[in-house]
Amino acid sequence: MLSQRVLRWSSHGKTCQLLQGDLDSLAAGVQVNDAIIDFGLRYLLTAPTPFGKPPPSTQPDADQITILDTNLFPLLAAGKPYDKWTKNLSIFDKGFLVVPVHSGQGHWSLIIVAEPVLLIQGQQNNALRKSLPSTSSGTSKAAPNVPSKRPTIQHKHAHPSKTSIVAPPPPPARFRPYPPRTKGHPPSRSYPLLRLQDILPIDEYDPPDPPAGPSTLPAQPSIPPSPLPPFDTLAPTIYMFDSKYAPRHSDAKHLEAFMQTEALTKHRQGLAAGGLLYNRSDPQSMEACRHKLPRCNVVTVPVPQQGQNYDCALYLLHYVRQFFSHPSAYISHILNHRGKPYDELPRVYQQMWAPEKARNARKEWRTHIKELSDKWIIQDPLSSMHSCEHNDDHDDEITFLVQRKIPN
Repeated sequence: MLSQRVLRWSSHGKTCQLLQGDLDSLAAGVQVNDAIIDFGLRYLLTAPTPFGKPPPSTQPDADQITILDTNLFPLLAAGKPYDKWTKNLSIFDKGFLVVPVHSGQGHWSLIIVAEPVLLIQGQQNNALRKSLPSTSSGTSKAAPNVPSKRPTIQHKHAHPSKTSIVAPPPPPARFRPYPPRTKGHPPSRSYPLLRLQDILPIDEYDPPDPPAGPSTLPAQPSIPPSPLPPFDTLAPTIYMFDSKYAPRHSDAKHLEAFMQTEALTKHRQGLAAGGLLYNRSDPQSMEACRHKLPRCNVVTVPVPQQGQNYDCALYLLHYVRQFFSHPSAYISHILNHRGKPYDELPRVYQQMWAPEKARNARKEWRTHIKELSDKWIIQDPLSSMHSCEHNDDHDDEITFLVQRKIPN
């Protein structure tokens, strides 16, 4: 029965419940649903022993990570009200913000924001930002005008000086092999190409080309790649993960606008401490203040790509599992390799993401959730005898369920 409850799990004051239909979405060739994603994110980041093992010592504590519900981002992208999902939520109190992103076409991707509090502290950091070397303009202070010790080079016709060195005269103008066009000459008519040895003495024209063979000319320098956008260390950073497509920059813009709105509506005192004063009842004042907030860095993370069309949610959970095992190390590697395709990166970086583990994630999740379900049914057999249905009309970001008795 699809509405049969198979698991009720709680951690850090949050409760997730899974139905049989949710568990069935982990079958081979099936799109994993949002209930599994919500449970998986909280299980990986808040469970004391995820998958039966304690988390790495380098993983942040659960109270340092904010996890947004899967239903929130579609509201942000559509411009719909979302107050009931965030009225009891403060995204600036913790070091990381985890955002599952649904594109509306059955595809899931991931966004992780590091240090969102820097959005509020941006004005306070302006003095420090000005003291740092500029990374956006590429300009620096001009060097003092020190007279050069090199001798002045002048041509014969120039006025001689004490330290002048006579340079050879400039080379003659290049010979034009085509006669000049005469007045009234039709454009369609052409002249034969004249050889220099037909006009100049033999000792004045260039020697013939060397015979064909390996080129002795120096290799032409390759065109340098386009420069990466400047990175502001005093602003939040949006890391975008996608297992199939290039991440959409519009998703980052929607999330940044959401963070700005949360800062303006809930952290007026913090912004005022940095010198940002505005009137909440005046839309123009709010908009002017919004433009003064620091802009977030946006980084596309090179990650392993899915091989099936229906594994995007599992790769999302895999990215979270790997990244939060050691965030500082992953951030360092990501910033060192940003702007490069995953397949062209060193093998050490590729193996850091454990691509083989991602390909086997479906079987691992299904087996483990089934084990958790069996233990829960033994501990609470009465609760498992009720069927449930998802109810999205709630104020918290967790999906609660409404019980109903199974008809006889």
